Amino acid sequence: MVKPRRFIGLLSISLVAVMGGCQVEPAQKPTTTLTIAAGSADGVYYSVGKALAAAYNRLPGVQARAELGEMSSQNVEKIETGAADLSFDGAGHAYLAFKHGTQVDRRPHERLRAIAVLFSTAVHIAARRGSGIRGVEDFRGKRIAVGSRGSSTEEASLLVLESYGLNYDSFMPVFPLNRDLATDAREGILDGFFQFTPLQHAVMTEVIGSLDFQLIPITREKIADIQERSPFLLKSTRISAGTYRGQTEDVMTVGTDILLLCREDLPDQLVHDLTRTLFAAAPELAAAHPAAAGIDPDRGPAASIPLHPGAARYYRERELLR
Repeated sequence: MVKPRRFIGLLSISLVAVMGGCQVEPAQKPTTTLTIAAGSADGVYYSVGKALAAAYNRLPGVQARAELGEMSSQNVEKIETGAADLSFDGAGHAYLAFKHGTQVDRRPHERLRAIAVLFSTAVHIAARRGSGIRGVEDFRGKRIAVGSRGSSTEEASLLVLESYGLNYDSFMPVFPLNRDLATDAREGILDGFFQFTPLQHAVMTEVIGSLDFQLIPITREKIADIQERSPFLLKSTRISAGTYRGQTEDVMTVGTDILLLCREDLPDQLVHDLTRTLFAAAPELAAAHPAAAGIDPDRGPAASIPLHPGAARYYRERELLR
């Protein structure tokens, strides 16, 4: 017969064993999937977006991917409709979408929020050497690529051309869609072109650095006129000498800032972590594309639309720690 004290001890051991075997594993934190609306495969946004997704994938519980798209101008629509969580866009275009909507949806895109100003982009205007083009006014009667229809390049092209008294009746416009700009330039189809891209874009490096094209400046008085009429916050921009091979002088043009955008309903802590990781990964992003070398937390909060509260908290904390 088992003595009561011994029986109680055996029972305790048995209960501990049973309870130990039934311990519930701690619940894993659910994975947050993030889609970054980027752009075309050969574009700056996609190059930087892929590197940014790789950095975000190192955050616990985050799974991010950069998504290809035909036109980066559709990025704000993807944020507004919930088809994407983050995207890239110009400061002016983002502001207009936030305040007034877009051509696709004319209602204010109130779900847009900014995480950071990333880097600057410039309107590149170039002409074939020997074409007789020394200024934008010389485009009259020439074959000029003005960007795909409805693109930010075409919008900027028209602003510049109109400031010089030109329109599509003044020259032969080319809308490179199925053919790429470098091919048209290489085959001698173009006398000149406009391209609204960050500095050292691969196409610009090839066309200006390797082919017989040179950058054309915008005069200061025309820049002032363009800024006055610009609905998307174009500003005076300098393409410094040496940016492209064979470029021996500074070239004045117009440009804008590129923003990293997100949806306003993303959790504050998540966006705080995304903002911190963005700047920590700046060297990786610059390795993915030279334009990202301009990413700087001091410029980060100077966005044209409201910051997401999570991003705003990151900038406040950074000021306190400096």
